[in-house]
Amino acid sequence: KKMNDVTGGVLVLGDIGRSPRMQYHSLSLVSDYCNVKDLHLVGYNSSKPREEILENEKIHIHPIKESKGLPKNNILLYLLLAPLKIFYQIFQILYILLWKIPSLDFLLVQNPPSIPVLFIARICTWIRGAKLIIDWHNFGYTIMSLSFSDKHPLVKIAKIYEKFFGKLADGHFCVTKSMKKFLHDNWNIEATVLYDRPPDFFKRTDNKEKHDLFLKLNDKFENVLRNPVEPYDISNDIDDEIDSYTLFTAKTKSGEVFLRSDRPALIISSTSWTKDEDFSILLDAIILCEEYIDEYLAADEGHIFPNLFFAITGKGPEREYYENKINELNLKYSSVLTVWLEAGDYPLLLGSSDLGISLHTSSSGLDLPMKVVDMFGCSLPVCAIGFECIEELVKPNQNGYIFSNSKELSTYIFDIFKEYPEESFILDNFQQEFENSPLTDWDQFWEENALPLFHDIFNIIQIQ
Repeated sequence: KKMNDVTGGVLVLGDIGRSPRMQYHSLSLVSDYCNVKDLHLVGYNSSKPREEILENEKIHIHPIKESKGLPKNNILLYLLLAPLKIFYQIFQILYILLWKIPSLDFLLVQNPPSIPVLFIARICTWIRGAKLIIDWHNFGYTIMSLSFSDKHPLVKIAKIYEKFFGKLADGHFCVTKSMKKFLHDNWNIEATVLYDRPPDFFKRTDNKEKHDLFLKLNDKFENVLRNPVEPYDISNDIDDEIDSYTLFTAKTKSGEVFLRSDRPALIISSTSWTKDEDFSILLDAIILCEEYIDEYLAADEGHIFPNLFFAITGKGPEREYYENKINELNLKYSSVLTVWLEAGDYPLLLGSSDLGISLHTSSSGLDLPMKVVDMFGCSLPVCAIGFECIEELVKPNQNGYIFSNSKELSTYIFDIFKEYPEESFILDNFQQEFENSPLTDWDQFWEENALPLFHDIFNIIQIQ
């Protein structure tokens, strides 16, 4: 069987639009270097996927209707409603995989969640004579342990379930060397490490694109500023008049776009607002930064320090809780915006930012944050909280820093933006490192590391 005779499926028991890695898998599977005949993408359709997904004639989206979340603070109600939610999900997945999709040669499944996905995916692929491939992003039982405890009976059962059905798959990807070692040593599973890589639309944003983006987001920005955005006078820089301006940029009537010399530093963090990201660390760091700035400016009249603008993007269960905490802050130099961006605007904002922050700690300690990879695609240095395998991605003093608490984070932020934007020695050094050591892009990395697994699987089919 050749790849252009193959019909594949990608199953995400999550929002397709918020599952970038599975979208990238899908685009790679229908690309010229893989070129499957058809691809059926199954998952929740709450957020709009990338235009490349929607416009590709080979990709067919089959939405799953999303049921409401479970009450984790009431164990009896949880035990009552959890099976009903699982049965509803099973029914929908069965209908799509066994009836709605006309043919299926392989199914690529995102894990977690593992319940009921691994069970139902294995049953459906057996019935249809298809191969099952698991892409291990993390472990479902470790995420469950965040709500209960490592020793809780439900967590122990979930771990046994995940290991049992995981071993029944025909192929495996995972996101780190540490996870590959865990799967091999503990579950006797051989996985191919497929590091997340940014697609080519993650890159530095040019000034014109920045200006257009900031005009679009201007109302959101002004909602969190203490004062309205002031006009920008560039008469000392150029003999022209301002046509439009934003907090960060200005455009002349002749069409030239400038970065404002009085712009704040733009610091971005992306999150799913889940319990494995403690944003109180960032909020405490901002408060400490405010104290450092006060002391620094008071020490010498010649000292300058920019305002700091923190943009936190994403949706999730903890968002409202942290928004309430943000609203209670009394900030002098900093502004904090929480925002959900359109898929096309997210890479533009990353490419417009000065620093990224990651608070992802991983429930297993074995996965890496995709958001940091996207930031690196935009040549954006990152301050990341430390955990077991983070140094597989973040290299201190090369592409960012690793911190363990609010004090360390606040120190890094303060040092990076001292005298910004006139002097940005640390940021300039990071940019030089990105130029000297660019990341392999997703397409090249996927073709070199993932495509061979699919070739191996279909060689097996051919022999049989």
